[in-house]
Amino acid sequence: MDLNGEQINALNKVTNGHNVLKLGSAGTGKTHLIKQIEKSLNKNTKNIAITATTGIAYAIYANAMTIHKWSGIGDGRFNTGEVKSVVLHYAEFAIVRDRLKTTDVLIIDECSMLSMKFF
Repeated sequence: MDLNGEQINALNKVTNGHNVLKLGSAGTGKTHLIKQIEKSLNKNTKNIAITATTGIAYAIYANAMTIHKWSGIGDGRFNTGEVKSVVLHYAEFAIVRDRLKTTDVLIIDECSMLSMKFF
């Protein structure tokens, strides 16, 4: 399936380093676009992290995980300052620190399902 004009525009913006928020109803090609972005950025040797808010959504993508696991926020019981302190100072969060340092592009599928607390 080819990309439409709007999807091509979004892909070009992402490959040029811009932040993009793609909204749309089910079946409008958001997942297809994410897969095309991943393919394009992998060619450019970018380190991509594909995450989602639910386990069902992230199961669509190879090597994906929930944004909560990727970021170290876990189940959301800690506030932003507490999460930052834990991630920065506890040895068991070294892998999270590494993800934060080495990821060039972070994709969050279903980001509208994230609480404002996350940001």
